[in-house]
Amino acid sequence: MPSTIRVQLLEEVSDDSVSRFRNFGEDVYRGLRGLATVSLEEIDSSTDQFHVRNVRTRDLGKVTLLLRRIIRRNKFEGTIDLVREDRVPD
Repeated sequence: MPSTIRVQLLEEVSDDSVSRFRNFGEDVYRGLRGLATVSLEEIDSSTDQFHVRNVRTRDLGKVTLLLRRIIRRNKFEGTIDLVREDRVPD
């Protein structure tokens, strides 16, 4: 069953942080193409979170590593939280 990762900004939302966060989200979109589903529409409307969806179990480690690299490259260490949001089957 594919996983979803919520990418959450932990710092106070400001015009500057929203712009940086959206640029970061676009980097995530480009970096994870083919490994997961990332919605540019969700990123463009987001102020403090977006989701990385349809992450296959076998790709979870690779996707997490790539997300951490993109976080570092965008200087968001300590201000972005990655939360796995797996759904429990009914």
